[in-house]
Amino acid sequence: MKKIILLIIIFCSISIISAQNTDNILKISFNDFFDKDTISLGINRNKIINGLVITSRKSIGFADLDVTVTDCNKVKIYNKLIVSGQSTVSNKEIKLKYTLKLKSKVNIFLTLNGEKQKFVIDVKKGKYIGLNKNKDRFELSQSQYPFEYD
Repeated sequence: MKKIILLIIIFCSISIISAQNTDNILKISFNDFFDKDTISLGINRNKIINGLVITSRKSIGFADLDVTVTDCNKVKIYNKLIVSGQSTVSNKEIKLKYTLKLKSKVNIFLTLNGEKQKFVIDVKKGKYIGLNKNKDRFELSQSQYPFEYD
């Protein structure tokens, strides 16, 4: 009986760990304090987003924009736009011009209302990147676990 209980506990632990390892190599989420801000995003030599206007939902601290690198050649972009109470969801997958080499360091190029920034990400420290607006700059946080929104 003790062996069965132990096996159940081990199985549940493995299931939880597997659930956290979603199918992505890197995920960039645009989170809080954006208000009709124009952003652009590049990863290494690839331009991913150019001149997109985003606004965060204050109730949850999320701008409804996620960029997920699914493999070294593809990126999925989730964007939900809410205008006058009507929401439009866009899920698109783009093939990258340049193959991403994500061994350890990744260059993230960002533009916020014309101001450029660069971050060098060590993927070993976590594949989940959160971006907030802090005045006229991006503020980056990195985690090994997905961000949660209320």
